[in-house]
Amino acid sequence: GVQTCALPILLVVAISMGAIPFMPPLAPLLVALGLFAAASGINRAPTMGQISVHSPAEEQGAVLGIAQSVGTIARVLGPVCATTLYSLHKPVPYLLTAAIAFIAAIVAWLTLVKSPRNA
Repeated sequence: GVQTCALPILLVVAISMGAIPFMPPLAPLLVALGLFAAASGINRAPTMGQISVHSPAEEQGAVLGIAQSVGTIARVLGPVCATTLYSLHKPVPYLLTAAIAFIAAIVAWLTLVKSPRNA
């Protein structure tokens, strides 16, 4: 189900983002960027679905609104932070993003896949 989608998608995001700074030839870089774009796009629907499923019925609208607002803030602040980190050392924003996605995959595994509620 949706729970089992989260882990491989987040792992693809982590691996592809972590590989980007180490891909100087164009072809492997385009493959890594393509994987990242696809996994990032696929990740949104299951994430919003899980937020909805795990929210109390009377709070689903508010919780989804907060989740979308946090995503919007991240899309505004992310480029500013990434540009700053890139100016310090080029691989840092990619590796930090990969680490965050990997941590999210671990959290997804521990809370969604292995949860008795989802068995």
